[in-house]
Amino acid sequence: MSGRKQQKTKTWEAAAEAILQQGHPMTVRQVYYQMVVSGAVPNSKTGYNHAKNAILSVRKQARVPWEWIEDPSRRPRTVIAWSGLKEFMADAALAYRKDIWPTQPVYIEVWVEKEALAGIFESVCRPYGVTVNVGHGFNSWTAVQNAALRFNAASKPGTVLYFGDHDASGKSISASLEKILRWFDCHAQVVVGGILKADIRRYHLQPDLTKMSDTRAESFIAKHGDATVELDALPVDVLKARLQHMIESRLDIPALGKVKRQEKLESKRLRQMLGNK
Repeated sequence: MSGRKQQKTKTWEAAAEAILQQGHPMTVRQVYYQMVVSGAVPNSKTGYNHAKNAILSVRKQARVPWEWIEDPSRRPRTVIAWSGLKEFMADAALAYRKDIWPTQPVYIEVWVEKEALAGIFESVCRPYGVTVNVGHGFNSWTAVQNAALRFNAASKPGTVLYFGDHDASGKSISASLEKILRWFDCHAQVVVGGILKADIRRYHLQPDLTKMSDTRAESFIAKHGDATVELDALPVDVLKARLQHMIESRLDIPALGKVKRQEKLESKRLRQMLGNK
């Protein structure tokens, strides 16, 4: 390896390491986009390959833990098993969660366009008991019908907090979701949390041009311009903070706290019933 290429490799590795030190876990694509924003690599297939190789290198060198990179699209379908009843009962006690929604004025779900980001959304939503639904692009009618049943069963105003790409398809997905919910007589409001057009300038995100092969491109350009950005490009800390704010601003936080205190007491009682301290 030439001296110049070696220096570039070190620069890419240092950039990847610094980004992961600031926020983790992340997907390879998220790290790549942050490297693009920092100017470490170009926004191109070549740039992605440089980022991917740099990430692998710093992991192999133990400069960052392996678990700081996640790949939810390749999760193993593990069969859950226990060593015996004692271990099972201990896990059962830890798994107890009290339903927060009967005491809340609204019912909320978070929908995200990409499977690769599901882990990040789940980590934020789990403490609040908020369901995360992964759409894999355009949502199936079956998935939306199931969601409509959940919202209607809650018998209170509902909101879908939607996160997707800022492109022709992403904007169409959120609009389509609301229409299909209406078809199932569900009147939940769909609120787009990202990516917003303002995010591109505020966080110096590097846009791509709209794919003109997309049949929705013309109407998207007329409304939003021709710059497109993937959700993965938004910094993780920004994504988490925004999601948390959007959830908390809609919930009755004192009521949530009361449920959590009751949950703690009931969990203790359950452990005592199961013979655990």
